[in-house]
Amino acid sequence: TKWSMLKAVEYFYKLQKEHSEKIDSLLNKLSLKQNEVDKWKEVAQKIYIPYEPKKKLVEEFEGYFGLEEIPITEWDENDMPIYPPGYNHDNCDTTTLIKQPDVVMLMYILPDEFDEEIKRVNYEYYEARTMHKSSLSPSIHTIMGIETNNHEKALQYFERAAYVDLIDNQGNTEDGIHIASAGGTWQAAVNGFGGLRVKNGQLTFKPWLPKKWKSLQFKIKWRGTDLKVRVSHEDISLEWTNTTQKSLEVLVMGKEIHLESNQRISVPL
Repeated sequence: TKWSMLKAVEYFYKLQKEHSEKIDSLLNKLSLKQNEVDKWKEVAQKIYIPYEPKKKLVEEFEGYFGLEEIPITEWDENDMPIYPPGYNHDNCDTTTLIKQPDVVMLMYILPDEFDEEIKRVNYEYYEARTMHKSSLSPSIHTIMGIETNNHEKALQYFERAAYVDLIDNQGNTEDGIHIASAGGTWQAAVNGFGGLRVKNGQLTFKPWLPKKWKSLQFKIKWRGTDLKVRVSHEDISLEWTNTTQKSLEVLVMGKEIHLESNQRISVPL
């Protein structure tokens, strides 16, 4: 919420500066006054984000760090966590056990807001306390596991996401397939193993493939243009198709790469 409000303020003033001729009609159309925009900023800056700076941990919710620590020590035949003895979905609210990775998800959605160390610390802290009772949980753990160099866990979670209905690891496939989890599995492949992220408005790639995988290929739409990607253990190849824009700059492993339309280039990894 805080991010959304501040981003709205940022783009309001950007529009006012770069397209001043349109701002009055927009304000009228939205029945919006400029002092309301300033109020958004004032309110957003007062929104409290619970954070422990010494430990670099974002708190799941205020008071979470004071709850009882109950470790996860058992997993079922599908490698899914089992509630500790005496606990279940209805009575674990006094413990640090969580259903799904809310903080980890936050760092996936807003990658520009957190540095690499904060992402790693929070991933490792909350991963040990997550029960994955949402089928959407493993795919996010895959992506952020790769981003934080927890590769073994990332592959484990990818298999959980991919097999959710094939082996019924949530125990409820008879009620219908987990279609959102299927989307999450695609994201895990592309944003995780393919390393595709958008940071500061730019396409970036930091891929990682398991040893048994030979390659990964996918296509995406980027601002109305087509981009074909192929990742192997040795390199990443990019083929960008566009009829209006002459070039595109992307980052591969932190290095800026210049793409021209209808040309395929390979970048060593």
